Amino acid sequence: MKLLIIILLSFLAIEALVLPLKGPRREDVKRFLKKRFEDNDAEPKPTADFLIGSNGQRVELSLDFTTRDTWVVDANCGNELCYMGTIGFDATQSTTFSNSSLPFKGFFYDELDAYHPVSGFAVMDKIQLSTYPQNDDKWISVFALVNKRDSNTTMGNWPYYGVVGLAPSPGDMLDPVLPHLLQNYDQKVLTIWMHNDGGFQFFEGFYPGSYEFDWLDNCDNTTYFTVPTTETNTWRFVINGVMIGNYSRAKDENAEINAQTMLTGVPTIVYNSIVALTGAKPGNSDLLNIDCRKEYPDLTLNLGSKNLTVPSEVYISTDMENGARVCRLLLYPTNATGFNPAWKLSYLWFYEMCFHFNLTPPSVGFSQQTW
Repeated sequence: MKLLIIILLSFLAIEALVLPLKGPRREDVKRFLKKRFEDNDAEPKPTADFLIGSNGQRVELSLDFTTRDTWVVDANCGNELCYMGTIGFDATQSTTFSNSSLPFKGFFYDELDAYHPVSGFAVMDKIQLSTYPQNDDKWISVFALVNKRDSNTTMGNWPYYGVVGLAPSPGDMLDPVLPHLLQNYDQKVLTIWMHNDGGFQFFEGFYPGSYEFDWLDNCDNTTYFTVPTTETNTWRFVINGVMIGNYSRAKDENAEINAQTMLTGVPTIVYNSIVALTGAKPGNSDLLNIDCRKEYPDLTLNLGSKNLTVPSEVYISTDMENGARVCRLLLYPTNATGFNPAWKLSYLWFYEMCFHFNLTPPSVGFSQQTW
């Protein structure tokens, strides 16, 4: 029996995902997980569908590269603030569910990158990827349960049920999701990209905007450069410098990808320089407004001996409010100290580049999208 740790709190949390797949190969599997995004009120985050319990309750979990923990909303937490706009997992409807008392503490980020704690207790049930449903009731996973939410913790109106942690294993007894997702594939690499398709179908029910495991789809087959991770239990890497317009700065600083938010965190000195460069001013939100009539420069990061250049869309948003265009700066100062990362790249970077997460050796690679 293969085990997986989840956690069921006011939210549930999953600690390890084991896939009982038998040798799928790239030529046989065109897509592993996919999520089609359409324009709506909900912020599009990287997500994937899972089935939990004996009755295969479908849950949509957001992919998080900064944590190894995974948790799922409890449908019976008894407080509407535990979940809004979600259904959650109902353990009472599963005949394979059993309880435990192992405590868990985790977290999630809101759309403004604010940190919110969650907590729970370990329990056990069946979990599987909806892409590869399994009928074997012996395939049971461990996770956890709580009866109340943490104070000031709410999912808001987001359309997903929890978080799947994709950080590499720290080497203890509780393995995270990612190694097990890829353990039976011919190449141990996770490739992720995003694309707003506008309803356009590519082929065989496949829509641009998927999250691909071990298949490069619209990514160039050459990973142009690979950056070693700076820690064994995270996808954190080093950015060596930044260039935007007539501003440049060379300094080695830790970076990570926070796919929970559309805001990119940058060093405070870089933030202040970009504010001055763009002429950003306070508006009617927490973000600074900029002039929509102007064009803004690409942003280039130096990674070792290579440069990664992305268009201004990764740090600027354009919205319609009361019939008028409003443009905002999608950046915030990290004020990073110690081991905290100075750079936090948002999911908007997935629209412009392909990111390759290699398990052996642990590294983050980059390639261009081909269309």
